[in-house]
Amino acid sequence: MSFYIMSDTLPNWTEVAQFIIGSIGMGVALWTLIKLVSRDKQRESEIASLSLIASKLEELQEVNQKRYVESKNPQLEIRCDRDYELGGHYFLYFKNLNNNGKITKFLKSDYKGGMVSRISNLGKEQEFAFSITAPKKGETLTIFMTYIIEDTHEFQQELFIYYYQDKLIVRPLTIELMIKNNNM
Repeated sequence: MSFYIMSDTLPNWTEVAQFIIGSIGMGVALWTLIKLVSRDKQRESEIASLSLIASKLEELQEVNQKRYVESKNPQLEIRCDRDYELGGHYFLYFKNLNNNGKITKFLKSDYKGGMVSRISNLGKEQEFAFSITAPKKGETLTIFMTYIIEDTHEFQQELFIYYYQDKLIVRPLTIELMIKNNNM
């Protein structure tokens, strides 16, 4: 009689347990991999969404900066008076009505003109003036004005001065932003 050793043909329980545990481990590893890939795709969409939000915030910042600069734009009331005591010279009086745009300095183009006043702060308004030698009838005088606000924003404006029906007329053009310097 011959005896067969069953252990050679029958599986060892430790091997079966290792196989079952390995199969479960492979399943868990595969499930974890699938979850990581789906989370990665979710993170990609979150990153894309955050990028879109950042670009929109940048656009809003540019709009707000533009609004801020526009709020500094001087709003000038200009008056022209004649001073007969000073030989008939004319004075141009400027009043800045914009509380947000305080003029710290003003410049005028070089031409035949006289005294220049300093900027006077009258409560919320500002005033300044200078004298001019009036153009002859039929001529025009162009003055280029520069207004500096907070030492960071420079605005320019042209003033056309001419006679109309024996009266000196000052016609200002729109005030435009020329230089915006953020370093000051």
